[in-house]
Amino acid sequence: MKKQLTVLLLLSTSWTIFAQTETPTTEKESNKFEIAVIPKLGFGKVQETGSPATNGFFNGGDLIFSIRPGKQKIWKFSTGIGYLEFWGNKNMEGTSADLKNAYLHIPVNASADVILYKNTKPQNQNVLLNVGLGLYANDQIKEEVETISGTFSDSNLGWNFGFTTQLGLKFELSDLLDFGFGYEVQADLSEAKKGGIERKIQNANTINFTMAFKL
Repeated sequence: MKKQLTVLLLLSTSWTIFAQTETPTTEKESNKFEIAVIPKLGFGKVQETGSPATNGFFNGGDLIFSIRPGKQKIWKFSTGIGYLEFWGNKNMEGTSADLKNAYLHIPVNASADVILYKNTKPQNQNVLLNVGLGLYANDQIKEEVETISGTFSDSNLGWNFGFTTQLGLKFELSDLLDFGFGYEVQADLSEAKKGGIERKIQNANTINFTMAFKL
C-alpha cells in the first residue's frame, strides 16, 4: 500500500508541475543531445513465488542517451542501459539465507525542466527542478542464494516490465556539463517467470546522482 501511495504522490506532483511549467526562453542556447551517467543507491523489496517479500538494498547505475526536441528544449526523451543489484536476507523454511539479484535495466523516460526563479534572466537560470515519468524493461540475469549449507545460483531468469517516476534538482555547471541529484521510485508491473517461479521488484526507492555531458 505504501508503494502505491508513494507512486501516486509522485505522479500527482509531476502532473501538477507539468501543468504549471513555464518554458525557458530561447535567449539561452541549450544543446539538443546529452549523455548522462547516473549512479543510484537505495532500498526496496523483491517478491518471489512461495516466499514473503524480501527487504534489502539496491545499487547500480544507468548510461543514458537523451534528446531535447523543439526550440524551447524543455522536454527530454531518454533511453539507455543500466545495471542494478539487490541484496537482502530472506527466510527459507526457517533458515536464514543471503539473497543477491542482478538485473539488466533498459529505461525509456520523458522528463521536463521547470524554472524555479521566474523573474531571473534566462542566462542566470542555472538551477532547475526536474520531473520525469517512464517505463523500463528488466532482465534478471542472476540470482544467488547463500545458506549455511552452500551457495546456489541461477541465471537468465526472465524479462519483465515496470513503471518509474523521478523528482530532482539539476545544476547547469557550464554549457557542456550538468550535475543533478534526485529521488526515483520504480515498481514492476509484471513478473519474470522461469521454472514455475515468478519474480518481481515490488518497489525500489533510490537516490540518483547525475553527471550529464551536452553534445
